[in-house]
Amino acid sequence: MSTTSDTTRGRPRIRSDVEIMDRALIAFAASGYEAMSLRLLNRDLGLSHGTISQRFGSKEQLYSAALDHGFGGLVGEITVELARRRVAPANDLDVVRETIRAFLVGSARRPHLVRLMNQEGLQQSPRLDYIFDTIIGPTFSELL
Repeated sequence: MSTTSDTTRGRPRIRSDVEIMDRALIAFAASGYEAMSLRLLNRDLGLSHGTISQRFGSKEQLYSAALDHGFGGLVGEITVELARRRVAPANDLDVVRETIRAFLVGSARRPHLVRLMNQEGLQQSPRLDYIFDTIIGPTFSELL
């Protein structure tokens, strides 16, 4: 995950919160929650070892922020895709079919979210509860 040109005149390059959250999602998907290291993520981004904690708080808070960011983008993309292809649904099955298609289109552009969901979905955990309670449940009730 190392990058090039991460320093400017001896100082680490400033990273936006969005860039940190994007890279965190990739790191969580690659390593899993337990194995993902904030220290390594800071290093890979060219940041001092405490920068991410200073900006996001704990690993759990970074995870939540990164998920909200990543899935917010996915939900936005699903909404746009549904609006773009909106056909008058003949029945509920058509609505479900179009929603699933839009989800697959958006997911294909975000393989790290799919990988993360595959990992988290394997066992019950507070993280899976968070995903369902704050992302999946509200999204599906809004879309359908």
